Amino acid sequence: MSSFREQLAVRVGTLLNTGTPTGVPSAVRASIFSVDRATAPAIRYRIASDTCHPMFRQRPVPGKPLEEGPALLQLSTFPFVRMLELHVESVAYGTATISAEEATDPLTKWVEKALGSANWKDLGLACGLVGTTFEDAGEDASACKATAVYRIAYTTKAGDPEIRA
Repeated sequence: MSSFREQLAVRVGTLLNTGTPTGVPSAVRASIFSVDRATAPAIRYRIASDTCHPMFRQRPVPGKPLEEGPALLQLSTFPFVRMLELHVESVAYGTATISAEEATDPLTKWVEKALGSANWKDLGLACGLVGTTFEDAGEDASACKATAVYRIAYTTKAGDPEIRA
């Protein structure tokens, strides 16, 4: 069985590559992303980070008054709340009639539609777009790279990322 992190990454690829509109390229999962005029437009997705926080629960200590404070249960018995940060990069070149930023618009619209309308309840607790940044790309700044940042919240058993909590 693969980790939930990997299952989420596979789901992202499936969502981005199912029902893709005309003119929008297939998304690839890659750590290194090099796009030139011959390979543009392009969409890449990758996991940027996966942070986790234990869900502490407290209970009273038997035989001690409550005013002395509750005791923390053993950490390994608690689930982890995880936050996966996903980056989806869209790169497009401008033309004589359209700017590079405008050329990324169909790509960024598709990414937001594909990921924003998905049902994440079976794997993740929630998925949300944090924001999108735009920057010049290409040797002559004639391309634009739009990076959409998503956060997906999910839970796993402490010490075992394959078991959903």
